[in-house]
Amino acid sequence: MWHHSAQYDCIIPCGEAEAATLPLPIAALRVDADIVAGLKVAGLTCIGDLARRPRAPFAARFGKELLLRLDQALGRVEEPISPRLPVPAAMAEQRFPDPIARESDVLGTVEQLGSRLAGVLERRGEGGRLFQVALFRADGTVHRLEIGTGSPLRDPARMRKLFEERLAVLGDACDPGFGYDMVRLSALVTERTDPAQTGLAGDDHTDELAHLIDRLGARFGLRRVTRLAPQDTHIPEYAVVNVPAHAPRPTPAVMPPIEQDSLAATRPLRLLARPEPIEAIAEVPDGPPIRFSWRHVAHQVARAEGPERIAMEWWRDNRGNQL
Repeated sequence: MWHHSAQYDCIIPCGEAEAATLPLPIAALRVDADIVAGLKVAGLTCIGDLARRPRAPFAARFGKELLLRLDQALGRVEEPISPRLPVPAAMAEQRFPDPIARESDVLGTVEQLGSRLAGVLERRGEGGRLFQVALFRADGTVHRLEIGTGSPLRDPARMRKLFEERLAVLGDACDPGFGYDMVRLSALVTERTDPAQTGLAGDDHTDELAHLIDRLGARFGLRRVTRLAPQDTHIPEYAVVNVPAHAPRPTPAVMPPIEQDSLAATRPLRLLARPEPIEAIAEVPDGPPIRFSWRHVAHQVARAEGPERIAMEWWRDNRGNQL
């Protein structure tokens, strides 16, 4: 409706919605064009002209829909909105002739549906990053539970374990009531995953670490488990950033990992809380140092690499945010 107003991008203060609605044209009420044309012939062009006149003649000539749209626009009648949910990448569901209420039955159904989803995702060469279980109660109530993963997942047993952790946190919030007559498992977000060769030199704990991160995310929330991701900047204070552990790699807000261009150790070797002065002596101006003094101790330089200038980028502010 507000695209009919020249100030549609402003925020209407609380209690002033009706005053802001009255100057809008009648077409903003989402009525048929014939009704708008008929009102225009009668000299009524805005919602205020319609709201200030008796309602009975308008209902007799144009029908009750016009008055319903008017009351909805002025906030006198509620207008429920049913948003359309996005279509999941993969989905499997199970219906029951007799509702189930035990948690073990629900988790067993989730594992069975996970096996069906795993086959679909494996054929696509994908794994799930965000899963949702919808529990449809017999009285029409729907409980939706979501879990995220730190890496693409196709293992039904791990899916069951993560939803078990999630149910343990929610507790009575998912009261089955008279039972669930349908359970639906959806993969809302998927990611490409290729088979990885296991290491021969030693144990590979990557899967165990990923599963631990997923369990912590199911317990405490996805955004409360974070990891450090490198940033494409030479300022040590902004070289890494905290991102959710389940976020895809790389995320749009995170630059690709920095590739080191020398054989030296990853810098900075040591980042002091306060800068400390260093007195360096070079053979020629702007040449490599041959000696330097730090904390009243003289050191002889064996090898030098550089020069490298560490300064704030001109395209960032004092906090390191990109302008």
